Amino acid sequence: MAVNLMLKQRELQALLEQMKIKTQVDFIGIAQNVARPGEPKEIRWVVVSGNLGEDYQKICLRIGHGIAGLVWRTGRPMYEKNIQSQPRRLMDYPIARLEKLDEVIAYPLLINRQVKAVLLIGNRIGNSETSSRLLPFMEQLEQSIEYNGVEKWVAGR
Repeated sequence: MAVNLMLKQRELQALLEQMKIKTQVDFIGIAQNVARPGEPKEIRWVVVSGNLGEDYQKICLRIGHGIAGLVWRTGRPMYEKNIQSQPRRLMDYPIARLEKLDEVIAYPLLINRQVKAVLLIGNRIGNSETSSRLLPFMEQLEQSIEYNGVEKWVAGR
């Protein structure tokens, strides 16, 4: 089973690389609950592309904290810009601080109306052109998730 999961993770990594190129963004990642059943949720970035280092692996969030935790709690997409110029946001959003992201869109990946993962797409230099390009992409993402296999990978995790 571990080999199968590693294969799925490599497939997802390749998919994120393709999405990163297609959307022309600096960073893309998926956060998931890695806690055992019955334990409090522990949200971590499990697969990323475009990262500056490995520090993202140390981020451990609870529901309602950080970008992934907020999206997990609300079940709704989130858009933030000019993060690097807001010290409070940098403290609240460790992934933005560590990866030097200035603009992010985070989207809940739902299965049976429950959040199973959070997809984050971000740029290190934000501008109005970026948001106008990414917002329509995120709106279309829900239809393409199943087609691209992300939903199946998340469900099998």
